[in-house]
Amino acid sequence: MRVTVLCALISASAPVALGNKVRLGAARDATITYTQRQNFDGSYTAYTPSGFEPLVMARQTATEVQRILLGFDMPPEMGEGARIQRCRLLVPKPIQRPRGEYLLTAWEAGNQWEERSVSAAAQVQNGEQLGGAVVRRGHDPHDIDVTRACQRAQAGRFSVFVDSNREAVAFYSRNSGKRSDKMFAVEVTFH
Repeated sequence: MRVTVLCALISASAPVALGNKVRLGAARDATITYTQRQNFDGSYTAYTPSGFEPLVMARQTATEVQRILLGFDMPPEMGEGARIQRCRLLVPKPIQRPRGEYLLTAWEAGNQWEERSVSAAAQVQNGEQLGGAVVRRGHDPHDIDVTRACQRAQAGRFSVFVDSNREAVAFYSRNSGKRSDKMFAVEVTFH
């Protein structure tokens, strides 16, 4: 019983080494909303900081786009000279998804953001498309190759946007209190 509780308290972003592989949970995550919609106080939703929420969401509608922004920190034990061979974004089972087939796409993103203040106003840079996963009706998403983003990590940090081409796809965030296997992570293979 005590072992189970202790394991549940371990941080979702703590690296787990597996030989020349390491599994990293997101160190930061947020839903970035691009819209002209206003909040009740008259401020624009796009300028509202969006980190520290229990869910992250991606969706695309005629009037709004929401993107998941994930930030990862390379562990010091990998060392400065480590050569990254492969890096896979481990996409968890969504807790909400479109009814039919949808596409999840990963894009390289800038690293100059913090979870407490990030919003569409932060203008996190969008880099090149890294890969995607077509998710068929009734199936769970599969992993997405984000090797190029890992290889270009700056100061041990890299970030990825995740987009959907349909209505809302929602996942637990690192702030949800759920087990780490229910959240986004990357598996880095290196030597």
